[in-house]
Amino acid sequence: MKQRRKKILALAAGGAAALAAVVFALGALDRALENRVVELPTSTRPVVILDPGHGGVDGGAQGNGIVEKEVNLAIAKKVREFCVLFGFEVQMTRQEDISIHDEGKETIRATVVGAGSYTTTLSGSTITYTDPGVFPLKNIPVLKLSQEEQESAFRGEAGPVAERVKWFLSQSDSGAVVIALEGEGDPSYPRLKALAGALGQAAGVLPAGAPLLLVVERDIAKALGQAAAGVLAGGRPVVSLDSIHVEQNDYIDMGRPLMDGLVVPVVVKTLIFG
Repeated sequence: MKQRRKKILALAAGGAAALAAVVFALGALDRALENRVVELPTSTRPVVILDPGHGGVDGGAQGNGIVEKEVNLAIAKKVREFCVLFGFEVQMTRQEDISIHDEGKETIRATVVGAGSYTTTLSGSTITYTDPGVFPLKNIPVLKLSQEEQESAFRGEAGPVAERVKWFLSQSDSGAVVIALEGEGDPSYPRLKALAGALGQAAGVLPAGAPLLLVVERDIAKALGQAAAGVLAGGRPVVSLDSIHVEQNDYIDMGRPLMDGLVVPVVVKTLIFG
């Protein structure tokens, strides 16, 4: 009887020791995971950038009381929660109902000032490029259309844009130019088609083989680029990017497409004279 009692006590002691070891190991693992998340340096932590499309005056697609900009923001916030849970650093291009072009609003567009101003951004989701072989593009000067020139192009008039591009090229050492315009939030299909036709015809003054490069502030770049490509019918490559704000005499770099071709990195460079 005494020997059996000793065996039971020994087993109980061994079980308690094993259980204590398991609890200690789990506690150590929890602390290690906690330290891994809390103490991981920001510089080495993977960064996820979330871009909830549209915002502010640009509502995107709408129907049955549902607005695209609101759906995009709600999804992005949920994705951010999951990313943070798994230890990622998360940045969002917007966290409220604003446009990335609203003055005075803080967005992800970062600027570094030295000899000039450099603004790095991403254009994706609603973009068009017909030949990925044209990338990368560096130091391409920007020709920004005035409101009058843009409106004439929306009416299908190619002459004013063609004359401006021809003059611009004569004043530049570059064989290429980025045509920039503000665009419209929700243009009708006939107006968009007329705009594409005017820009496609104006591209005739570009050097042979030079791409038609378009950047638009509003979210119409994909449809505009596709329509312009149809007008050119393969005569020259077309690149059309949206959500890019530039000014006259800026310069643009376009990197090779990322994320299976869905995103094009863009650097906007502004010369500063003092």
